[in-house]
Amino acid sequence: MRLSNPHSLYLGTYTFAGLQSAYPNGSAALAALPAGTLAMVSDWGALFTPSSDGARWINVSNIVLGRLASPVTVNSGTAAVAVFSCSVPANLMGPTSGLRWRHGVKAAANATSITIASMFDSTQIDANSCSPSAANTGFCELWNHGVGSNDYTYNTVYSTTGLTLATHNAWTFSVTLKPNNSGDSATLRNAYLELL
Repeated sequence: MRLSNPHSLYLGTYTFAGLQSAYPNGSAALAALPAGTLAMVSDWGALFTPSSDGARWINVSNIVLGRLASPVTVNSGTAAVAVFSCSVPANLMGPTSGLRWRHGVKAAANATSITIASMFDSTQIDANSCSPSAANTGFCELWNHGVGSNDYTYNTVYSTTGLTLATHNAWTFSVTLKPNNSGDSATLRNAYLELL
């Protein structure tokens, strides 16, 4: 059987920054591309295609934006320490994009619990605690809902209701660990951030 498609199925290989430079979201150049056009974004090994209105690039499949390379231990002081971070470029997230992140933390035989927080720049979006000698596996999602960049679902137990975050801007996602007593210890065993 032979398949044919009149449209371009491969536009080229870019970094995400290069794709935005050549065919920026909202540009006439992007709108002029044929439906079904695909572009390979080499920094994630992911395919992108123009949205149905030709206004922006959308990812063809889920993309892991970053993952923890090796375990990280916090074992001194009581300040929150960033143990995982991932930069999210501008214009990556659209009106209906989502993010999924997961982390696995193992606490030592501490005096009290360890606080685990998910941060977007300096804004805390979610937090949990890990009891002494216990493990915590957090699994969170944030979605835009199609009305712009300021309508989200998230864990309202730990975040202020009505929190806004302009996800179309560039920002950094991070996971922090905060011991409640100096000398308490915990290890981030795994973490990742995924674009949906």
